[in-house]
Amino acid sequence: MPLVSENGLAGTVFGFSGKPVSLASRVRHRIYTRSPLPNSPHGGSTGSRSSAWKHIGIYLKLLTMNLLKCENHKMTQIPRDNRPLAEQVREAFAARDLQAFGALLSDDVTWGDVDMPRGCRNRTEVLTTLNSLLDKQVDGRITELETGEAGILCGLAVEWPKDDPRAGDTELFHVYMVRDGKIYQIRRYDDRDSAAAAVGIRP
Repeated sequence: MPLVSENGLAGTVFGFSGKPVSLASRVRHRIYTRSPLPNSPHGGSTGSRSSAWKHIGIYLKLLTMNLLKCENHKMTQIPRDNRPLAEQVREAFAARDLQAFGALLSDDVTWGDVDMPRGCRNRTEVLTTLNSLLDKQVDGRITELETGEAGILCGLAVEWPKDDPRAGDTELFHVYMVRDGKIYQIRRYDDRDSAAAAVGIRP
């Protein structure tokens, strides 16, 4: 029995010889001639119209199966669920574990304006900045953690030391943009609506 090609929706079938033959060509040949199908092992016998329709039914069934396979393939291409990654972010923050947080970052992760001296251009620079903040006794806790198709929204309450010019509490939002299961960009927002829009969270 011919097999439907897995090359998508082109409608290609393979005859017994293994050569690709257009699905439409085989059907037309079977309907409008009374000769055997190309590459058929039953040479010499004539086909009837009822037999032709039987073959059409087989071809349509195989094509439908191929369409379902393609549709199922499309269904697997759904946006990544970022919730497990968000929970890992929460755990790393709670434990003040820079190594655990670093494992969630891509090698080329960026944070801030990379054209400015304080911008971070890779994982090492991000972790160095975070370590410096911890050394200065800067404390931060997560107040909100939501996920969207593009990444993670993280609400933060940051407490600066008394001798720091920024002393006191600061409410802000970090957005962790996700690609291939890793955080590839960290962005700061001062308002939730902008942060939510960045990761694809709808109002």
